[in-house]
Amino acid sequence: MSNWALIIYCGLITYLTRFTMIALIKKEMFNDRIREVLSFVPSAIFPA
Repeated sequence: MSNWALIIYCGLITYLTRFTMIALIKKEMFNDRIREVLSFVPSAIFPA
């Protein structure tokens, strides 16, 4: 496998794992207080 293909493959895997974590969270799971607190947290740290 070439280096570029490996880089693209790793990027896709990383993107898909992060996207599924954000996409599968149901908004009904959180009450108003948790939503307020989480509104200050960038979504980039959820999958990390």
